[in-house]
Amino acid sequence: MKAFNNFTSKLFIPIVILLYLGILLVSARYFNNPYLWFDEAGQFWIAKGLNHDSAPMSECGTLYDVIVNNQNYNLDPGGFGILLHYWSKISNHHRWLRMLPLSFFLLSILGFIVLSYNWTKNKYIASLAGLIPFLNMMILSEAFEIRAYSMEVLGVIISVLAIESLQKSISYEKLLLWSILLAFFMTSRYSFIIVAFVASTYILYLIYNQDITLKNKILEMCVYALPLFGTLIADYIFAMRFQNPRVEALSYLPYISSNPTVIFTPESQNIILFIVILLWIIFKFRNSDTIRKYKGVLYLAIATNTIFFVLSILGLHPWEGSCRRCISMITLLIISACALGGEVLKKVLEFLDVKYILLLLFVYKISSVGMMLKDNYKARSDAYRDFISANYTEGKIFVDRWESPCFRYLYEYGKLKGTADYPKSFTFMKGEKHARKDKEQKSQSRQDYYKKQPYMNDLYEDYDLLITPELYTFKPEKSNKWKSILKNDRVWIKAE
Repeated sequence: MKAFNNFTSKLFIPIVILLYLGILLVSARYFNNPYLWFDEAGQFWIAKGLNHDSAPMSECGTLYDVIVNNQNYNLDPGGFGILLHYWSKISNHHRWLRMLPLSFFLLSILGFIVLSYNWTKNKYIASLAGLIPFLNMMILSEAFEIRAYSMEVLGVIISVLAIESLQKSISYEKLLLWSILLAFFMTSRYSFIIVAFVASTYILYLIYNQDITLKNKILEMCVYALPLFGTLIADYIFAMRFQNPRVEALSYLPYISSNPTVIFTPESQNIILFIVILLWIIFKFRNSDTIRKYKGVLYLAIATNTIFFVLSILGLHPWEGSCRRCISMITLLIISACALGGEVLKKVLEFLDVKYILLLLFVYKISSVGMMLKDNYKARSDAYRDFISANYTEGKIFVDRWESPCFRYLYEYGKLKGTADYPKSFTFMKGEKHARKDKEQKSQSRQDYYKKQPYMNDLYEDYDLLITPELYTFKPEKSNKWKSILKNDRVWIKAE
């Protein structure tokens, strides 16, 4: 019996590795998706020094153009766009483009493994911890999306690794290294700046608590702070001051100030319940070695979520359990669960060898998340699938501003390149800039935008096919001259 247990234990890690490879292989359907939806396509064009509304076949811009277009057509600092600018010089194929966010995701898996092993010193628990990013729909979906979210998730893990490293020992070299890394990820999304700020308060606390002279403490603080302050200033100069100078709440995001009911969504309630449990555990076991061991990551998770919550009350940043703009605070809670859960599993495995049962539970959960991801990606690519089903060969095509950047990518760099009379037969609608440099300039209301859009029937004489999920949504009452492909209300042909 003992020999059999030893045999199964030796097989566990190889089986988990095969599971990793199997999951990634199954996930290839999302990696292979040739359709870049609006946000992805917009990010691609910004990385090319262009934007969502650039004219077809425009010449790509320089790094300066990338920065300028990020100022006007994005609400991120722009670091991911700059990375993608150079990344896409190698290839513009959708698989290569998706490899950039996937690389951040794969490093995040490694980060979970490293953190778990450092905490538990148990290779079985650490191998299971690497599966955790596959358990969360939000984190997993961003692994294949050409946006900055997977970069932000890795930044969150880096912030925890920084705290764990500096809790053990502090040196000028380590402070500079972790500061530069955090500064790099501060260019991903503005919400990570909050994480970096909270992590920095704890790191400054660690510096202050050292048994060294005040002069050395000040020098260490300066070494650590310099890259972070420099990056924060750069973020402000090159992006933040242009994008939302009046710090307006965005109508499409869930703020508590404008919609208090976001507190009561199931996902938000789960977050609140988990934080309450964390606070109870911290209070109940405040003098235990385990809580002292994890005080850095627990502080980071609770403080970050508290700041997000307060900012949402003020209408400055969303807070909601299913909002991907909150992915950093959600990731921190997941890491906290991984930390405390690992301690529990370590105790359980001392008495019961249940690692294969745990693996089966992980597989079951991953499969359910995978089904949700499948539905999500299917919905996002409906317009592309409908268009392919229309068997378009010739004729005039009208494309609304939502699908314009997506189909421009498909015809200029993607799957449909060279398959039609492009761009001669296409009319692309334009939207408005995402950001406003003028502090007094207000964004166009949705009602005003709707009023300016044409009725579908008004396009009947000039076009043979419409790629427009928006017009029917805005003005469905005058659309009887058109029929929807696959009845998805996205692509329309004439109703003969």
